[in-house]
Amino acid sequence: MRLRRIIPRFSLRTLVILLLLVTSALGLHWRRKPWQLARLIALDRPVDNIFISQDGAVLDVHYHDRTSRQWDLRALGVTSGYPPPEETWAPAGTNFSWISGGGNRPGEPDAVRIWHPFWGLVGHLTGHRGQIGPVAGSVYVGIIATAAEDDSVRIWRSRRPYQWWGVFYLWEFWLTVAFAGLFVWSVWRDRSALKGAAEDGRGNGVEA
Repeated sequence: MRLRRIIPRFSLRTLVILLLLVTSALGLHWRRKPWQLARLIALDRPVDNIFISQDGAVLDVHYHDRTSRQWDLRALGVTSGYPPPEETWAPAGTNFSWISGGGNRPGEPDAVRIWHPFWGLVGHLTGHRGQIGPVAGSVYVGIIATAAEDDSVRIWRSRRPYQWWGVFYLWEFWLTVAFAGLFVWSVWRDRSALKGAAEDGRGNGVEA
């Protein structure tokens, strides 16, 4: 009896909504970061420099042996021919600073950190093994390529704006808000039902 008085009694509807709310919140937490890994390209030689076209469709890889190869990021295949003119390649991000190096604590993997002069840290890209080398792409276009000593190139694409309000662009955010509203409404309904049942019990006791 004491345990029932301490723990509120909820309906099955409320418990189901609570489970959906927790699941949605976990999904939002998992996808909250603005950048996601879109492609992982394994290379057979050390990389000297990389470039990405302004439309984010072509990756141009320059090797230490003075050879180069182009990758079609839409089909993830090797293309042929010479690279487009220099002005068609996206810059490394206007008004942004790229910082590559070790993690914040000993043992953390190397990371690429993207800083904005006003918003501060807007990206923290991890996954490479070894020292990170060249970085290419454009934050405004929404694509970044990073290379490292592990002879790989990682392609990152933005899933939302990097500002704090960019989370509003995620459907998981609005789903979580909807479930939170339903949970509050369901708890209110349960409390109202319990209150009505208690009043009916007291009324029946008085009549008896």
